[in-house]
Amino acid sequence: MGSLGMIRKELGYLIVHEAHHRGLAMVSVRIFGRKLPQEILYGQWDREKKRSLR
Repeated sequence: MGSLGMIRKELGYLIVHEAHHRGLAMVSVRIFGRKLPQEILYGQWDREKKRSLR
């Protein structure tokens, strides 16, 4: 596996790992009886909104 393959593998791991922690945080909030606003649930995926904040 060349260096590009290793970079792709590491990047994939980082994305999956971040999603895992995000899921844990969301479940924890729900266990304590709270609801998360849609902006928090899906805000990080809204690229148009991110562009307007720059």
